[in-house]
Amino acid sequence: MKRLLSLVAWLLLCVLALSACQPSEETTKKPATPTPDDEVYGYWHSDKASFALEITEDSTTAKCYSLTTGLYEYYAVQDATFVYTEADGSLTLTLEDKVYNFVYDADEDTLTLFSTNSSGEEYTTEYVRQYDAPAEHAVYNFPKFSEIDLEGLFTMPDYASFELREIALAEARMDIFSDYFSTALEQPTTITDRPAQFGDLVIIDYVGKIDGVAFSGGTADDAEISILYNSGYIPGFAEGIIGHSVGETFDVAVTFPENYGNGMGGANAVFTMTLKTIYDVRLTEEQFANYQYIIYATYEEWVEAEAEAIVGDLALTKIMDEYTVNGEIPEAAYMYFYQYARDSAYANAHAYVHYYGIDYELALSIIGYNDQTYLAQSQYVALNYLICEQIKRDQNLTWTDEEYQEQVDAFVESIMENDETITKEEAEAHVKNNLADYVNAELTCTVALNWLAETTFR
Repeated sequence: MKRLLSLVAWLLLCVLALSACQPSEETTKKPATPTPDDEVYGYWHSDKASFALEITEDSTTAKCYSLTTGLYEYYAVQDATFVYTEADGSLTLTLEDKVYNFVYDADEDTLTLFSTNSSGEEYTTEYVRQYDAPAEHAVYNFPKFSEIDLEGLFTMPDYASFELREIALAEARMDIFSDYFSTALEQPTTITDRPAQFGDLVIIDYVGKIDGVAFSGGTADDAEISILYNSGYIPGFAEGIIGHSVGETFDVAVTFPENYGNGMGGANAVFTMTLKTIYDVRLTEEQFANYQYIIYATYEEWVEAEAEAIVGDLALTKIMDEYTVNGEIPEAAYMYFYQYARDSAYANAHAYVHYYGIDYELALSIIGYNDQTYLAQSQYVALNYLICEQIKRDQNLTWTDEEYQEQVDAFVESIMENDETITKEEAEAHVKNNLADYVNAELTCTVALNWLAETTFR
């Protein structure tokens, strides 16, 4: 069964990246500790390094804070031994039998690490003084969706009454058409003897205007539009093409969703369109016969099988389009995903800082860091799981031992594909000890989507 937004791939990365860290849902920060500017003692941090130091006066023990890349926040701390020679400013630090050589410059008040790369070339990393200890980085467990109170959280549509067979068949024909013509040398057949209808693939030119003025991004020539339930365009855009014929120019009025970006949320717009081509997305008998890797006796059997495979996702998409949330989404449902997205963004920015010497603000702008976008995406991921959990509870759904083991085996296989050094026994132990909530969430979505598929394919 397919899933919305390729959630499994993204979330598996979340698990693999964070599972080694024990969760702590509280963020703490030590009080500021001013340090004399002419002493090596105190806190040190470099944007180019993955650890910070706390050098303590009258001691031979330093603290090494393992940082979330790019943030002055730590997820682990270890003791290290050090020897500081005030005469030449040299500081030798030993951590887990590895030696790090620093030099303190009292005039510049900097601490410089001298290192050698794999090619034997020397390079330096400059640390600057900090007057606060790094904050403890919050790390979250994968949500326990089965334990979240959903009472009154959603107003759900009457999803049991959905009839999605024709919508799913249209989606399946489009998927097969796209797959076939991605490699075929021939051109698809065009339709000229009828107007555009649901399920067609069309080519249009369009110009969008708000209050009579064309807006940025609202104009295109030879745009390829799939007239499907989820066309990828704002509601009403693709649907407005239905009933119009090739060569016709017409207007389609739409309203941008309230949460649409670029300051256009809720705006009314008119798109002037010219319909240039309608493609026949149904394969001919000859095309079907020539298709490689075919395992179905007839084209219609193929379409039917594809439709059955995607109808559960379509039903979930329709629910996501029609449900409402009453109040706030619980933080326990989405902070895991939000923290991972934030950490990943800073890790990507860290690479720019390290290799190009730019500052973090510029690096974050290059990768398009947007905290509110990450928060919204994380809440949307959580809502997918929460709605599946709601369906499971509404319909008293469960899974068999065999289905549970299949899910576990899928996790084990994915882990081993991502880390060739891990054994099957180690991967199985990791799933058992760290991923139980993830397994349960995926099984919940599987049984919910299967129920939706069986109920709405009519």
